[in-house]
Amino acid sequence: MNISNKEKELVIISDEEFSNQFNIHEDEDGCIKPYETYGEDLELVIKANLDPTKSVWTLIDSDAPWGISTVSGFQFCNRIQYYIGDKPVPDNIQYQLEDICEPEPTSL
Repeated sequence: MNISNKEKELVIISDEEFSNQFNIHEDEDGCIKPYETYGEDLELVIKANLDPTKSVWTLIDSDAPWGISTVSGFQFCNRIQYYIGDKPVPDNIQYQLEDICEPEPTSL
């Protein structure tokens, strides 16, 4: 069943919960592996998105203080890069990584 984001519960999670709970893919250095929005990387992301045992996450351009947010799901608009996890996201939840960075104060 496909549920729109408007019907999903928004759950804010930490970077640690993101990595551990969803077993996010890492590169050879142990860092979270980003996938590009084109070419072979995009093909891998689309394949993972169709696999019910995996999860896809999207780093998007947003109105957050730092201008970016990571959210669960395959997003096309405002996408910057993707991440793949080996555990699925429940259909009724939209996850967003908490913004732990404080924006620098602006002077007038």
